[in-house]
Amino acid sequence: QPLQVIAPDLLVAIPLIESGGASRAAREAEAIRLAHAMIQRPFDLASEPLLRAALFEIDRNERLLCLCIHHSIFDHWSAGIKLGELGTL
Repeated sequence: QPLQVIAPDLLVAIPLIESGGASRAAREAEAIRLAHAMIQRPFDLASEPLLRAALFEIDRNERLLCLCIHHSIFDHWSAGIKLGELGTL
């Protein structure tokens, strides 16, 4: 029988990952490669949060935010709200 368990508080770590590579293009390609690997990893519904995040540093003033959110907690309606909030930030 499926059962929903809601954590009272959830802190999601957002690691800052410095992309390797000498050139900006190489660092960006590495960040994209790592982000793709992150989003391809399946969620363990029994033991991990249904949200993963990482911040990839491309250079001193540019970063790539990768959010992986399981579809059971994030629908089209909530996506519009979250993207609006991120845009404001």
